[in-house]
Amino acid sequence: MLLKIIETIFSKGISAVCNLLILLISTHYLGATGRGEMAIFVLGIALVGILQSIASGAVITYLIPRFSSKILIGVATTWNAFLALLLAPILVLFDLFPETYLYHLMGLSFLVSSIALIQSALLGKEKIRLQNSLEILKATSTVLGMGFFIIWKNEPSIDSIVAALFSAYSVTLAVGLIYLTPILREIDTKNNDLKTVIWNVLKIGTQMQLNNISQLINYRFCFYLIEKTHGLGALGIFSVATSLAEMVWIVCKSVSTIHYSKTVNVIDKLTHIQLTTQLTKLSFMLTLPILAVLLVIPDSIHQWIFGLEFNQFQSILWTMAPGIVFLAIFTILNHHFSGIGRNLINLSGSLLGNLATVIVGFLAVPLLGNYGGGIATSAGYLVMLLFWIWKFNQINNLKYNWLIIKPTEIKSIFNLSKFGN
Repeated sequence: MLLKIIETIFSKGISAVCNLLILLISTHYLGATGRGEMAIFVLGIALVGILQSIASGAVITYLIPRFSSKILIGVATTWNAFLALLLAPILVLFDLFPETYLYHLMGLSFLVSSIALIQSALLGKEKIRLQNSLEILKATSTVLGMGFFIIWKNEPSIDSIVAALFSAYSVTLAVGLIYLTPILREIDTKNNDLKTVIWNVLKIGTQMQLNNISQLINYRFCFYLIEKTHGLGALGIFSVATSLAEMVWIVCKSVSTIHYSKTVNVIDKLTHIQLTTQLTKLSFMLTLPILAVLLVIPDSIHQWIFGLEFNQFQSILWTMAPGIVFLAIFTILNHHFSGIGRNLINLSGSLLGNLATVIVGFLAVPLLGNYGGGIATSAGYLVMLLFWIWKFNQINNLKYNWLIIKPTEIKSIFNLSKFGN
């Protein structure tokens, strides 16, 4: 199991490097304003995707060990196409996305959700290496596409970014369909009643995605607030700082990916508890040194890498640092509750985090700008962390001392052999 975590960290590390290259290309060739436009574009895809994931995200990982793979994937694909056509015009109508790129948003959101569907199915089957290879392919092909359209063709524009995304996602989907074929060819002995499948997909998927929608507010609410109060240039700088912070999260996201894949296939409650407590500590221990390195990088290095417009990163990252640590811990608890079907607990924690983010955001962002955005994000994460620790302990009759990492147990935290491969 530890090997799977290492492989997942490696794959997400490659993705992080690719994201860094994307940052470099976009900041150097598009500038702060162009980077802000790109952030709005990518956010539009994410907003459509968060609802598409009702039927094609983590719910597929949870249900594929329990229901017919063919029917699940058919239902999810239909859902993805329907929402791509429905939601894109709504975002344009409410001035949340530029009308010029309406049809591009439809196409890209369907491609992204289809890739996510395949990756979720692979996770549910514990085919971690195939899932990781798709992650790497998507990231590397995006970098190559941006390099070709923006640098090689010398066309630094949002149109070039759109062309690069279409190319990268199309290639990734084609390979993903090859990976998916053996799963579709399996003889299904599980429940294949269409009505039952649809009911479970919509019920469980809605619970999961209400939580994700709520968390998207915690992740991205400050984007809109900064753009409205301080402009696209400030948003461009904040979005890059957020991307740097998210590179640290590759550790906890890797650990939680394996955690969730294992949890949905395990029945024993005691194993769930032991797995969650141990991986929570592991995620925390692996995150701290990476965060420390990020925080000591001076602004002069950031400006040398991204350009003179992009400054004050070190100070912004310090306001985000507590939130990075909080997320490294609570993301494991979050996946624990999802893996055992307690999604309403996740939703409750996310909503409380929303309340903290919105209140602190409205107070801090107009006065402190990007610093206020970092503070608001960390405040939301703190509230979520405290709530989920409390619920985890309450449900399992645990005391809070399990959170303490004793020097004598550090070695054993890395020993995951008792949980299988």
